[in-house]
Amino acid sequence: REIRLALCMTQVSFSEQLGISTATLLSYEYGRTLTIKEDIMKKAEELFSEQKVVVLRNKEKFSRPMPEIIESWCQMLGATGEDRIEVLIDVLNVDKSTVYRWQKQEMRPNIGMLKIYERNVKNAIRFLKMNKEKITNLAIKKEIKV
Repeated sequence: REIRLALCMTQVSFSEQLGISTATLLSYEYGRTLTIKEDIMKKAEELFSEQKVVVLRNKEKFSRPMPEIIESWCQMLGATGEDRIEVLIDVLNVDKSTVYRWQKQEMRPNIGMLKIYERNVKNAIRFLKMNKEKITNLAIKKEIKV
């Protein structure tokens, strides 16, 4: 389980990578099967070593306190002032109370969820940029026609 979590993989994707069923992986993770087959463990360790740089980068990136991560996401979005948290809540699709608890460091998402949230922020930025370009192009076309 530690290897899977470090790789930020779901049980389904990890079991597929190992060539075993999800049920078998679950029995390993929850201790219903006491010994893990040697070839399965070797595959898991190989996956980890192949992805070690990514794992370390994610761990370093997301080990910062949640208030810092939240602020960096707001900056990435260009969200400032009183409404910056509201913008972030909309982009991440989480409750206001969740972000409030993150800010107070009462809870924090796991690395896998942090990666997903950051991907949502980046996708929102791309979406906003594309629409801004479309609006600009439309405005230019209207000016030309006038």
